[in-house]
Amino acid sequence: TFLANNGGLFGNRSANTGVSSAIQGAVVISGAVADLDTIDTGYPPFYGAHEEFDGVVPCRTETTTQFPIIMPILSGSCVITERYTSLGLPNEFFIVEGAFTHVGFSATQFQQIFDDSAAFMFEQVIEPLLSSST
Repeated sequence: TFLANNGGLFGNRSANTGVSSAIQGAVVISGAVADLDTIDTGYPPFYGAHEEFDGVVPCRTETTTQFPIIMPILSGSCVITERYTSLGLPNEFFIVEGAFTHVGFSATQFQQIFDDSAAFMFEQVIEPLLSSST
């Protein structure tokens, strides 16, 4: 009842009622998906950052041993970006070649990830919105 009386799940407290709540883009740092086939045409822009030999969340498709009870097969940014490219979807990728750490980026690398992903998302998400509003 409370949600219904206050604009539903997304509420009515904002003046930005024309802004979509749909995902507009994804910036993923050392992340993965369980099934690459869930990535399909129409997906929003993707920026991934990963260490090449991350032992917690693999950059490629591998079984992770960090969860010994489940031991899931995960696909990280190395193959997510390949999937995006094969589907013609916008993506960018930052890799630390030869690194075995998990989210062990240096301050300089984090700054580059931040700057590059912000520029990429501005180009992919914000500029089209600005162009369509003129």
